[in-house]
Amino acid sequence: MKILSIILAIHVMLAQSVFGDEPDGSPPASVVLDARAAGVVGDGSTDDGPAIQRAVAQLCRQEQPAILRFESNRVYRVKNVAGIRLFRLENCRDITIDGGGSTFLLDGGVRFALLQGARNVQLKNFSLDYDPLPFVDGLIVAKNAERRYVDVRVFKQFTMPPLGGPTREGGEQAYFGMLWIEGPHSLIGHHFYVLDMQPASPDGLGERTVRVFTDFQRFDRIQQNAHAISLPVCGVAHRCMDGATIRIARCENVEVENVNIWSAPWFAFQVFANRGALLFRHVDIRPKPGTGRRTSSWRDGFHVKGNRASLLFESCHLEGMNDDAFNISTHMSRVIRVISPTEVQVRQVYPLELVPFETGDDVTFYSVSDGRIAGTAELRQCDGVQRTEYLDDGRPHAPLLTLHLATAIDGLRPGDRLWNVTSANPNTVLRDCTVYNSCRFQSPLTIEQCQLTAFCWFHSENVEGPIPSCVVIKDSVLRLGRGNPLLAASLDGSIAMPNRSPDDPSHATIGHVLLQGNTIDGQVRFARIKQLELHNNRFLAPRSELHFADCEDVLLQDNHLDSRRIVDLKQLSIEDAATRAAVRISNKR
Repeated sequence: MKILSIILAIHVMLAQSVFGDEPDGSPPASVVLDARAAGVVGDGSTDDGPAIQRAVAQLCRQEQPAILRFESNRVYRVKNVAGIRLFRLENCRDITIDGGGSTFLLDGGVRFALLQGARNVQLKNFSLDYDPLPFVDGLIVAKNAERRYVDVRVFKQFTMPPLGGPTREGGEQAYFGMLWIEGPHSLIGHHFYVLDMQPASPDGLGERTVRVFTDFQRFDRIQQNAHAISLPVCGVAHRCMDGATIRIARCENVEVENVNIWSAPWFAFQVFANRGALLFRHVDIRPKPGTGRRTSSWRDGFHVKGNRASLLFESCHLEGMNDDAFNISTHMSRVIRVISPTEVQVRQVYPLELVPFETGDDVTFYSVSDGRIAGTAELRQCDGVQRTEYLDDGRPHAPLLTLHLATAIDGLRPGDRLWNVTSANPNTVLRDCTVYNSCRFQSPLTIEQCQLTAFCWFHSENVEGPIPSCVVIKDSVLRLGRGNPLLAASLDGSIAMPNRSPDDPSHATIGHVLLQGNTIDGQVRFARIKQLELHNNRFLAPRSELHFADCEDVLLQDNHLDSRRIVDLKQLSIEDAATRAAVRISNKR
């Protein structure tokens, strides 16, 4: 260890001698650390985990900007680490991890990086994969709807999965798989719950065949010897306790660039409560090219919640997730007690991550009884301990908080919902991204020059929010894909409540939506929007239809339904008289 420290110190001194203070007094260039000095090998078989962690410790001790650099065209196998994270970057600043374009091959119980409380951090130039993989793919060779099983021949490039049912090893696991069916533009996945996996009975099906018992309801959709299926690997897939492959939380200014994630046991990225600016450029979460795999991340690609930061996703490719490509949202809270119109007790509905309140934040309240925005008020003070507490059985628990508001919100009742507007990812942009998985877009969002072959769901519900607002979609392609057989997109300003009747009153709650210069193949639903503008969009027949409900101000200008310009309300599907009266069609001559 002493020799290692001396070697690392020599590397630091050499870098400092080359990259010293500039003559004009500008800050010194970064110290460059070579991962080889810590004993990192990169031969694809040596366990490089402990050596990499020694190099990371040296990196985080630097008192000036520093880079940890890896060799190019290497495979760094990681089997054993202290804790669960290979790179643990907590409360450090001005550091860069440069993977040199090499691949990091992780054991199923390892996660790549935790950035927490860090500032000015870059992750760049590497690929991530898992061994063992969190999934296997196979072909359905037999089915039995009465006994509710399918027999699956596992493809030869995959190791046979362990048998058995759901497990709590490493955290509670939502043990679902994915059935893949050809869609109009891409593969479409259908979830099913794996109840048990056992050896197939001796029916001449082959030794690489497993019998999968499931709750799948549509056995009529399954074509034997045609449809593929992804199965979870017990003990690896869905290990959700601290399970994101890369977690970025409570940081300021982070860049992730030129990164491939070819497999992930849970979320690929978890991005929570950050500030400043976060950039994800050329970040691809997709099945490893050339392998024939269908799955990448076993849950969300980007799970993004409660950020105050400006978020830019640029030139990213997302494909093969077994949940959402993007979940951009925040957590709802519930009104527990109304003390006065300016003082309420609240508790977050679901405590996966506690979204904090700060003095000066804007807080919006939603009235459950009549489906309207009750009002927005500035927060003067929050009483209560704002950290996730844990019950005796280890489950997270959201604390009870008291909010003091600068202005009164009249008519609040216990059970009403609220969210922190200031920390609901208010400045988020997707630019030049390609997506083949459904997306939950619940925060203000601009989409530019993207190709989205999946259901885009701009919505809210009683756990995740907020109600989306200020939505702009420009110069993009939206097509039917994973998530819904008819809808390319749905923009709906209501909150889905568990005991709410469809006939309960509701009001326009999304502030403004603009669609401009897009090509759309599939139905689009617009509901409960105050101001909606559609300019110069082309909706392709025969699958495209435009549905409107409970909208207050709608302008259509120079839109086409296939080759026909939209000039008449008869070309639209409008559910209510008030919306019909609110629609204006204005075309340039």
